[in-house]
Amino acid sequence: CIDAKGEGATECDKFAKYYRSLCPGEW
Repeated sequence: CIDAKGEGATECDKFAKYYRSLCPGEW
């Protein structure tokens, strides 16, 4: 998420939940 957003650490936390369910391997 950080690699794609760059300085989107704050938004990363929000999408972290959804990203984990979609692709937990990336985390």
